[in-house]
Amino acid sequence: MWNSQHQTTSLRTTLLTSLADWYNRANDNEQQTRLSRVLEVVQDLKTLPTLLGAQPMTFILDLACLASRRGYLKLDKWLSDKLREHQELFVQTSIQYLRKKAPQLLLPPPLSKDDINFKPISNAETINVLLTVLQLALSSITNKDLIQEIPTMLSTAKIFNTLSSSTTIAGTT
Repeated sequence: MWNSQHQTTSLRTTLLTSLADWYNRANDNEQQTRLSRVLEVVQDLKTLPTLLGAQPMTFILDLACLASRRGYLKLDKWLSDKLREHQELFVQTSIQYLRKKAPQLLLPPPLSKDDINFKPISNAETINVLLTVLQLALSSITNKDLIQEIPTMLSTAKIFNTLSSSTTIAGTT
């Protein structure tokens, strides 16, 4: 279907939309498995750059993070490009992504490893890259809630880093 010579644009759009829809219909536990499969398919088709330029952004952001963890994408550059392209909409999407993937960043910061709020953040390096790019975008954001939420997430991530001896949460990329 991808290599078809007829109606290439509509067929590709249909395929990419179907992949995103398949991912989005899964529950939280199945989404990562499906995302891995989508990444395998797009890598086989050599279409990762095309898919990463598409919508919906939350699916694309999750795919970009996975592609980065597997060494297929330089995440900080991709995030910066998307931020320039979509501006505050991308910031909002990124914040929603962080709320879902690292809800610990929204809780009061833990005081120690024994604190009930201390739960290591999965994919901490990826989360850190995303937070760093959002921090750099602070000066261009107009939404006051987002302006407050980003520094809160950054400071909470730093506390997690201090408390975590084996997992890096903030401070490295």
